[in-house]
Amino acid sequence: MANLSDFAKEYKPKETTENEEIIKETIQDRYEYYKDFNQDQLISELYKQIELQKSRGEFDYDSLKKNVELMSGYLNDEQKQKLFKLLETLK
Repeated sequence: MANLSDFAKEYKPKETTENEEIIKETIQDRYEYYKDFNQDQLISELYKQIELQKSRGEFDYDSLKKNVELMSGYLNDEQKQKLFKLLETLK
């Protein structure tokens, strides 16, 4: 029977794919763009993006709701309440 240390010797970390690097860079770029926005600016930008997605037929409310629910575990009650209220306005 193999020991855990035997597996550790053979372990090779997963190499980052080109696609993962692109995603990482995109997230970093978006963070840099939005990091200095205040709440009103962020909400305004959100509505613009939602309208754009709707006009292209790309808006997926159910997927957005699912992601908000996953993220809600990291928020306090006030933040959750605001986020779900905002989510309802996007239908």
